[in-house]
Amino acid sequence: MLSPTLTELPDAVELPAPAGSPFADGGMVVLEGPSGLGKVELAEHMITHCATQFNMMPVFGTMGPRPGEVTRIVRELLRSTLAVFRHLDRSVPDDDAQALAKVIPEKVASSLVVLQELLNSKASTMPGNGKTTDVFDLGVKAVIELLKALSKKTPILVVLL
Repeated sequence: MLSPTLTELPDAVELPAPAGSPFADGGMVVLEGPSGLGKVELAEHMITHCATQFNMMPVFGTMGPRPGEVTRIVRELLRSTLAVFRHLDRSVPDDDAQALAKVIPEKVASSLVVLQELLNSKASTMPGNGKTTDVFDLGVKAVIELLKALSKKTPILVVLL
């Protein structure tokens, strides 16, 4: 005998994020692999799902810089992180350099001017006379400290491609 035809779809079952995963309390997800696998699409889906279902704030960045674009990674991560601060606190300025001045942790405040120059630069070259590795290191340290500060305010998901 044939079973009856399904005439209605059941409501979707919403499950909590798996305990201990980056989706439960925040964390980092790194997607890697050759071109054409759909990493960007997967990252976009993860970000949307975590934001809507788990009430997490996404921070998005890229890895594997093209030659001469190592500063782009830091610039993207700084901008994405500052966008989360703006979402949580409407008094954080729209201008990235001004926003950084408002939220930069004391531990990395000495690098503020260099990072502001980096944020205002559209080129992949270094601000001022800085060496690429020096500015990259300062930027990564600043992003880490900013993420630490954010994680005390809200769960965050860091997605790196």
